[in-house]
Amino acid sequence: MIKYCRRAGVPRKAAERDGRTTVKTVKKFFKKKIRMHWSVAVFAAVLMCFFILLSTVAIQPGKFAETLKNFMAAPVLWLLNAVPVIALFGVAWAICANVFWAGALTSLVFNLLSIINLIKIEGRNDPLTAADFGLITEALQATGEYKLNLHIWLIVLTVLASALLILAGIKIKSGKWIPVRAAAGVLSVTLMAVMMAKVYPSEDLMGNINVKVERRVKGDGGKYSVYNVPAVFDNTGFIYGFFRTFNSNKIERPSGYSKSAAASWDKETATPADPAERVAADVIFIQCEAFSDFMADADCIEYGESGDPLALFREVASSPRSVAGKVVVPDFGAGTANTEFDVITGMQTKMISKMQTSSFRTVHKDVPSLARVFAGEGYEGYFMHPGSYYFYNRQSVYSHFGLDTQVFSRDFTDPDKKGGRFITDEAFGDKLIEDYEEYVASSEDPWFAFTVTIQNHQAYGSGKYGFKVEKLGFTREISSGAATNLSVYAEGIRDSSVLLKRLTEYFDGADRPVMLVFWGDHLPAMGSNFSVYREIGLKIGEENDPEAAVDTYSTPFVIWVNGAFEDSCDYKEKIAMLDLPADGRISAIYLGELAYELCGMRGTDAYFDFLGDSRRELPVISHGRYVLPDGTVTETLSEKQQAVIDKLDKWEYYRLVDQKVK
Repeated sequence: MIKYCRRAGVPRKAAERDGRTTVKTVKKFFKKKIRMHWSVAVFAAVLMCFFILLSTVAIQPGKFAETLKNFMAAPVLWLLNAVPVIALFGVAWAICANVFWAGALTSLVFNLLSIINLIKIEGRNDPLTAADFGLITEALQATGEYKLNLHIWLIVLTVLASALLILAGIKIKSGKWIPVRAAAGVLSVTLMAVMMAKVYPSEDLMGNINVKVERRVKGDGGKYSVYNVPAVFDNTGFIYGFFRTFNSNKIERPSGYSKSAAASWDKETATPADPAERVAADVIFIQCEAFSDFMADADCIEYGESGDPLALFREVASSPRSVAGKVVVPDFGAGTANTEFDVITGMQTKMISKMQTSSFRTVHKDVPSLARVFAGEGYEGYFMHPGSYYFYNRQSVYSHFGLDTQVFSRDFTDPDKKGGRFITDEAFGDKLIEDYEEYVASSEDPWFAFTVTIQNHQAYGSGKYGFKVEKLGFTREISSGAATNLSVYAEGIRDSSVLLKRLTEYFDGADRPVMLVFWGDHLPAMGSNFSVYREIGLKIGEENDPEAAVDTYSTPFVIWVNGAFEDSCDYKEKIAMLDLPADGRISAIYLGELAYELCGMRGTDAYFDFLGDSRRELPVISHGRYVLPDGTVTETLSEKQQAVIDKLDKWEYYRLVDQKVK
């Protein structure tokens, strides 16, 4: 009896015979090779590299046509995005001696990277960077924590395209050309080395490109911001953006670092404070944009009818329920996020790397923070900044800090702006109070809020607010530009002082204990090369003067508590136990630790306990200079003091890189 193939309706023997014939035909097809002339091979290589470049651009977020228009506006982008493709192709060809197989590998690598970048931006609004490859475990965990569109069809198409190129390489052969391939491999490696060392790190080149892209995008009625990193990747090409990250914002491993030794330090908590000293207060941090008191040191300024713009700040700072002093921050004139990082993590931006670093761009995983310490004690977290969510990648970074409830400029309206650009301190205060009232109405748990204002952001030109601000007077002649800058800046300082006073009055009426921590993120940048400061007789920026160098990075801070907080503990004794230096100067990394101690939380977290000990030994650590408890500024340390710095450096590296947050 003849058995039939069910699907084909033909005898099985005939089907097997047909199958063998098909296999033989395929083998015969691939056995007969096609030899390529060298000129055809070169043409095929160029064509493949070009289409691989286009495919990575097509895959990345944003409109394909718009990105290509940016490439035409800044033609150097073609080169910057093409070189890595050409280099990998050259190395692959040198190794496998087949242009199609080289194309298959190059296509697979760059298109898959572009897909991962697309998924990451959609999931966390954060592009793929070189540092992400040190976080494979976290990335795999994230795929389970977020509802991600994995773009399976793109992955399938990418793999299929590479498979077709591999098949083409089996059929079509090129000459061995060993000397030529060897030269191509060496040239590819050399070219990439030069590009990585000299071209991709260039800030001048990036700045020039951004200007051209911004001009084109705005010319089409769009918006562009160099602070929107995903958009920069989009507009200048994923490949260029990715390779720029290899040379920026690196975390340097300290000499002598030991992961096991650093891990053991987490068990070295201080003796816990008496539970009776614990105050479950609502703790509200307010970093105020460019808030400073440098004008008080200038003897040539006269205030008008409105008086001293810092009057209300001084009133709060002089309260018996306040602790006030100077906080020494990482940067001058900019670097808002670096100060945020120093305060909320207790880790110092300037210890991350010897190179200029944006601390937030080094945060790619969950890291320990003051917010997490308070969360462990039952606090609910909250973050607010009335700026764009993408500035310094804040939306993603604050989630890594443990603050997922976030408020940005999109939660405000145009009437909340003063002069049409920045959200006012008044609107900031309105929103903070509104959200606080909503929270306390629904929860008895204490509140941890970390907030950042924006109104007094530079520049301080006459058009900042859309009206003429009250002019300051001067006892000696200064330039009209300096007079305008100082007058406009004073308007913002006055509004910030009003904000602080208003909040203290409001929270003094609260039944729950409340602590406000208020400080400035940096001094304002005014004029070229500190020119405005020079005109009013200040030494800000004079690095050769140790005191002036520290003053360049110093802004005022105040920690204020309401009546309910004071009634819940012996507050004066708590202040005395802080052991603050006589001049009140501390580094920004210690500001959060002060709040930690005042709430009676010493003994809860080993790192913040260590910060308390470090603060008592070295109150200020700033750009290679140190301020001792007696106020002396020095550049040399004792063996004991150097040990403190070394431990701080290594522990910081551990927390940023190796520590797993539970």
